[in-house]
Amino acid sequence: MNNTIKIIPIEELFKIITNNIQIWTDDGFQHIKHVYRHRVQKKIYSILTDTGFVQCTEDHSLIINKKETKPAELGCGDMVNQLPIHKILHNTEIPEEAAYWCGFITAFISNINTNQATLLEYNTSSVLKTHFFSNNNIRAFNSGIKHYQRDPGCRIYMTQYKHHILQWIITILDVVNIAYSLNISEEGIIRITPGLRQSTHPHKIKNITVRCMDDYVYDVETANHHFCGGVGNILLHNTDSLFLKNPSQDQIKYVTGRAKKNHGVDLEVDKEYRYCVLSNRKKNYFGVLKEGRVDVKGLTGKKSHTPQFIKTLFADITGILSSVKDRDEFELARNAISSKIAECARHLEDHVIPMEELTFNMMLSKNLSDYTRTIPQHVRAAQLMDNSRDIKRGTIISYVKTNNRIGVKPLSMAKPEDIDVKKYLEFMESTLDQIMAPLNMDFESVLGKPKQTSLDQFFYG
Repeated sequence: MNNTIKIIPIEELFKIITNNIQIWTDDGFQHIKHVYRHRVQKKIYSILTDTGFVQCTEDHSLIINKKETKPAELGCGDMVNQLPIHKILHNTEIPEEAAYWCGFITAFISNINTNQATLLEYNTSSVLKTHFFSNNNIRAFNSGIKHYQRDPGCRIYMTQYKHHILQWIITILDVVNIAYSLNISEEGIIRITPGLRQSTHPHKIKNITVRCMDDYVYDVETANHHFCGGVGNILLHNTDSLFLKNPSQDQIKYVTGRAKKNHGVDLEVDKEYRYCVLSNRKKNYFGVLKEGRVDVKGLTGKKSHTPQFIKTLFADITGILSSVKDRDEFELARNAISSKIAECARHLEDHVIPMEELTFNMMLSKNLSDYTRTIPQHVRAAQLMDNSRDIKRGTIISYVKTNNRIGVKPLSMAKPEDIDVKKYLEFMESTLDQIMAPLNMDFESVLGKPKQTSLDQFFYG
């Protein structure tokens, strides 16, 4: 560890090498073994306390009184385990946006209690100002103060995309002992209200909502399978899977009984596969269920913004896999999948795929004028459109990846020769990797000289 603290969205943590990164747990900072991503079609629970908010699926657990507790077992009034960080090291770099809102809160606190030594803004010994902002982002901090002075009725709202900024804010407030409370709207927007007194039971659940989801979730693996997540450092437990080949009911009963007796772990049968293909990567596999549906861990091929030509290819591949009944058919299926991928790549290189099938469709989460720092590709495409001034939040932007300087064009402005084939091949590779890796197939080899490799070490069923 390099003696600094960062708050990173789980989606970003998934993309980086985590060997030397530690995460906050009930046993202090612990090394991350792995970060997993997989797609689920399950219930997701949103749990809110006065000082925390977390979302977890029905098969994950919270750690309460040192025991794993499923979210379905919890109700309003129950306590969760939250572990605030009460010390931040001097060289910690506070993001500009978090510094800005801390300045805003400083003015808010000063306004509601003028006798409180204006504890952050003017006190030169202020823990917050001297400890965090003496070397970085003091300008943003002061801008937040001025914002509140201009608009004292304003409050702080955070969408899901800003939860890491909200976590920064409450981490800082915890360090300097400023009370606050969280509330959430029906649209999922969190409001933070600073105050002078913390509620009597800040970790008591005050709202739980449940909805069905078909999207990605993430897991973090540590030595004891515990980690703090969400907003407010709520203690969570990472689940894992156990695969059994053709077990009898007595064998299943024996394994579940031993797990419960020796380790206090409840196991239950989740899925039954006709056959399963495992990769040497952690949590990377796919299987065909008894009814013929293909279940891919980390499925990306059907994500809403994926271009239609890749969705079609993915459907073709899963259709081939779902028809497999034995090992001989599996080898034939593997060759058929290789041919399908190579054929699709040739069509892409020959520019014969219709432009509409190459389109990415993304919604604007805010108005174009509000994108000032990081500019996503769909926003860059929208800015090129003739009616860009009329485009508002919620508009779906259809664009393609191109070989111009910006790298994208709106569908309405693009021509076949503009398409950046290399970028689409890279997207194909990353999308299909969840299936190709367990199949021991290499994308480049499939497009060039396919090599035959035995799957005996990967296949069972």
